[in-house]
Amino acid sequence: MINVTILYCPDGSVSSSVAPLEVFYAAGTRWNLCVSAAPEPRFSITTVSVDGQPVIGGAGVRIIPDCALCKVEHTDLVLIPSVFAWPGAAVSFDPPAVIYPARGIHGLWQQGPRSSEDLVRLIGRTRAALLTALAAPASTTGLAARTGIPVSSVSEHLSVLRANGLVSTTRTGRFLVHHRTTLGLALAGD
Repeated sequence: MINVTILYCPDGSVSSSVAPLEVFYAAGTRWNLCVSAAPEPRFSITTVSVDGQPVIGGAGVRIIPDCALCKVEHTDLVLIPSVFAWPGAAVSFDPPAVIYPARGIHGLWQQGPRSSEDLVRLIGRTRAALLTALAAPASTTGLAARTGIPVSSVSEHLSVLRANGLVSTTRTGRFLVHHRTTLGLALAGD
């Protein structure tokens, strides 16, 4: 049995660590099933984080490791996803490790809006105020009350935001309830 340690990195793509976990788990087990043999794992897998605490991936997924990296007593191979290994990979010999490119690094250093004025410059002051006010879903009248913008203007601006995929609207009884879409949430920056 070969001992493999997979390091979960904070703010990384979950698939960068889960994919190797799947591969090493399947090696032997799935192949043996395909050839009608008894499943026989070939690798013992330990998942770790630097401090042993749960790691939150870039998508907000919470991953709970087996232990802290320093608690691993014996390993034959450590797998480490890294944003600095792109586009190639690297190896280390003490302990034996493969450092490979983490997935999803294309947007790692991109910055969102630096201030509320960036959003204002992009979509205008009134639409930025409405999009920001939709941190909690609201009716047209509720948004008008929150922002001090006349109901007719709120309705007109919401139709533009909706047409551009920033807001979606659902009917609840006789009320229309507006909320930000994923794109609207990303653009609002909160």
